[in-house]
Amino acid sequence: MKYVLVFALISKMFGSFSVSAEFNSKEDCEAANRDLREMHYGVDEPHNAYLHGKCYPKGLGK
Repeated sequence: MKYVLVFALISKMFGSFSVSAEFNSKEDCEAANRDLREMHYGVDEPHNAYLHGKCYPKGLGK
């Protein structure tokens, strides 16, 4: 089964950013979600932001 990662970053200072990507397994999807969070937390100047990332089975809701 394929999975889709929906990841959003929302901040007052920088506005919002979202990305979605398709993966062949839930494990790959969750690893990408962790990588995006680690990249955000690793910035030199951290800022207040709301992060949301979740993997959904592809075709959910059809």
